Amino acid sequence: MKIKAHNIFIVVAFLAMTLLSGSCAKLSQVSVTSVALESVSPKGFRAATVSLNVGVHNPAARITLSDISGELMVSGKVIGKVAMPPVVLAARTDSTYRLTSELSLADGVSLMQVLALAGQRTALDQATANINATVKVKGGLVKKVKMEDVPVKELLEHIKK
Repeated sequence: MKIKAHNIFIVVAFLAMTLLSGSCAKLSQVSVTSVALESVSPKGFRAATVSLNVGVHNPAARITLSDISGELMVSGKVIGKVAMPPVVLAARTDSTYRLTSELSLADGVSLMQVLALAGQRTALDQATANINATVKVKGGLVKKVKMEDVPVKELLEHIKK
């Protein structure tokens, strides 16, 4: 389950930052430079808190990401949900941020079902994510972003680059 929790959080963090890519030249250069799992703390059998250290290159103005939430789906069925507190990316820096997220299993999904999916090689090919976030750039730009059915495998490949 640690691997799945790690992947869900990476997707949320990466998407929220790359949503700005078309706004201006500097914003399109914002990138995730590293991701390291700090900790996974289970909360019973249905939830966990995940902390990551995420390196970010931000040559642009200060960026605030808020109202960050998402769902992970496999074959169209929601299996998990993620929520993250607001994150502020300092202007014109290369910094590492400790990001913490709350992960929970969707109603009707058991831990055993998730573990069974984690063992299947095809599960990642069938996994998609729905992501919601509000992005605010210092100086006024505010954008609510909603992305649906984003292939998780594709997102993970972008992060590896």
